[in-house]
Amino acid sequence: DRKDIIVFDGTKTNMEYIKIMKNDSMKKISEVFELFCSIYDRKWYGLENCSEEEYREAFELFKDCLRKI
Repeated sequence: DRKDIIVFDGTKTNMEYIKIMKNDSMKKISEVFELFCSIYDRKWYGLENCSEEEYREAFELFKDCLRKI
């Protein structure tokens, strides 16, 4: 939102943002963000424990999203 790539709306879900990004010129970011969100959703909403390896994987995906912005 700070770089005016997308407009933040607290009522939107991650999947809604992914859909917006896929429709715009942000396909590369949307693919990485979708992978990151799938890990997050499984751990948070699925009430699964997160291993150190899974944490590192998610953190690398997050950093990859930031690099693509």
